Amino acid sequence: MVPTAALGLLVGCGGGATPADVAAQACDAQVRTQLGAKPYTLDLEMLAETMKDDGRGSFLLASQVTVDAGLASQTVQTLECTVRMGADNTSAEVLNVRFIW
Repeated sequence: MVPTAALGLLVGCGGGATPADVAAQACDAQVRTQLGAKPYTLDLEMLAETMKDDGRGSFLLASQVTVDAGLASQTVQTLECTVRMGADNTSAEVLNVRFIW
């Protein structure tokens, strides 16, 4: 997949983005690229909470995504996103995105 650098958009009063936040943002950017103009909803906080080591040097995140949100063709799917974190945990490269019906 295309490398996606997650920017520190999640910086708040309490400090910087966690590695899980960075990974979720990278996944969201890849989903946006793959879906193009289709409207979708994805809970990034929930996605970040699922981040776990996949045992192969990368991390797996999974959550529900609503594709064609608000349209008659709306579907709820499971999103699986595999990322490799940068050395400093401030960037993530998306390795794979799967939409599971």
